[in-house]
Amino acid sequence: MREAIRSDTSQGKPTSEDIISILTAAGAGQNAIEKASEAVGKTSVQRNLQVEKITSKGKSSYESKLSIKVTNTSGKKLANVKVIESIPKSVAKKASEISSAYQFSVLKDDPIIEFSVEDLQTNETKEVSYTVKSNVSQASFDEYAQPVVSDATEVEEAVDACIGVNCDDGNQCTADRCSNGTCSNIPVVDGTACGLGQVCQAGSCVTEQARQPTAPTPQQGIDATTIGIIVVVVIVIGAGYYYFKGK
Repeated sequence: MREAIRSDTSQGKPTSEDIISILTAAGAGQNAIEKASEAVGKTSVQRNLQVEKITSKGKSSYESKLSIKVTNTSGKKLANVKVIESIPKSVAKKASEISSAYQFSVLKDDPIIEFSVEDLQTNETKEVSYTVKSNVSQASFDEYAQPVVSDATEVEEAVDACIGVNCDDGNQCTADRCSNGTCSNIPVVDGTACGLGQVCQAGSCVTEQARQPTAPTPQQGIDATTIGIIVVVVIVIGAGYYYFKGK
């Protein structure tokens, strides 16, 4: 049987002193400290505690779940978001006492651990959590410094230049398109219907009676006049052949 016996919440940003202290203890350099200091202004973090008493076969034990919620407040997409949790020794003496459904890295066995939150869209919140097999008291919870978002890279997302661009020219006989913010209106295939008794020709809508026939191209074959000339030439040549042969 599980029984919830206590819950608590802390919210806020880590101080500059906390950032320097935690990252230095984790073995991070000045560059990492500067990145974490920048990330403070892009995110907000909340930690929640839930303590449960577990009773089984007349014996009782405790389990404490600590969850960390990270919210993107930058106004832009954030990539490669990571959060560092420095855990008081009154909660866990070493990293092996910590379990989580989320993958984390052990920066220091003291313990200091780091979760990867990955990408955060604008105003999006993601949560990671871990558990310890102990009863985390109010005093122990108060020993925590706020989690440190160690990395959060702003991503400039590509903007579609055609958003809000109206390329419709009101002509049924053109295909209206937008590319990189520039419109093009390409005539559709001649003969495409554009109204009752009307068809498209060269990008204009005309009545079927007024439509001009398409001029034949050399690839369309030999016309009737050419065929007639060829027939006459063949007859003349044949007649001449028999005339001279008869002599």
